[in-house]
Amino acid sequence: TGTDPLLTYREMADRLGGKPGTVKAYALRRNSNFPLPDDRTLGHPRWRLSTFEAWVGARRGQGWRAGRT
Repeated sequence: TGTDPLLTYREMADRLGGKPGTVKAYALRRNSNFPLPDDRTLGHPRWRLSTFEAWVGARRGQGWRAGRT
């Protein structure tokens, strides 16, 4: 829908400030808790903005392991 658009790897990477390949690697990693695609039209996975934002909100902060002993 217009208020909850579908995002590609590239669009998610742009929002994260990273590269599409990195986002795809998260998606393919079994233990990443990355959500399943909301749409696979034409064989290309895409996620709703709300799905992506929920995943980002649930992720541990970048560099969270740095403080571990």
